[in-house]
Amino acid sequence: MLCSRFVKANGEQRKNWRVADFDRGFNAVQRGYTVSLRWCMDRARLVLAAFGLSLLATALLFYVTPKDFIPAGDNRNLHINSEGPEDISFDRMVARQRKLVDVLAEHPNIAGYMSSIGAGGSRSTVNNGSILLLLKPAGERKLDLDAIMLIDFALERQRKEGMEPAQAIFDACRVRFRPIMMTSMAAMAGTLPIALSLGAGAEVRRSLGLAVAGGLIFSQIFTLYLTPEIYLSMDRLQQRFQRKGRVIPTS
Repeated sequence: MLCSRFVKANGEQRKNWRVADFDRGFNAVQRGYTVSLRWCMDRARLVLAAFGLSLLATALLFYVTPKDFIPAGDNRNLHINSEGPEDISFDRMVARQRKLVDVLAEHPNIAGYMSSIGAGGSRSTVNNGSILLLLKPAGERKLDLDAIMLIDFALERQRKEGMEPAQAIFDACRVRFRPIMMTSMAAMAGTLPIALSLGAGAEVRRSLGLAVAGGLIFSQIFTLYLTPEIYLSMDRLQQRFQRKGRVIPTS
């Protein structure tokens, strides 16, 4: 609804100067990333060594950082509210809710769910529904979506276009740079109100917000530069095992 107030369907039109300036700035950042990525891919051992040092630093920080300020709020439950058109019938709402549940049920991090629609509890109309998800234990959940985006794209280029692994992952990083950065910027924007909070108890919320924002920045940098090296290392390891598994005929 908000976009409909600003986006006009008039075909081709000139971009607003703010949008044009943003695009120019973002394209400059993307060109810089492409150059720096090529530099890092030419120095794989250095990047992997930095990864090893980051693991050691993470373990050290986990050991020395006080744990009492981190909230223990993961109870493995996730509540979702759904809403359909105001004039929808009960049967149509049931069909839509089932489609939503089918999509959620395929997610590997979900252990179970309970779904309901119609009036009841806090819901007063038939076009409302709720879904209670039971997540798997935290240790079994992995949600590094950005790295998955890069690897899926690279594998598709390798299999369908016959690209070399290094060129495939390089193109994946270059093409997927914008959506990955947009996702990270949106996540960081969500943490800024907490990081910049004022008022009573602000110091607790601010430290948590700064930790989340800093973690997003640090993990994003490592994802953009480390994922290609991990991908190429795994590819070389796979090729080595395939060569060892071949039977060499003897004369």
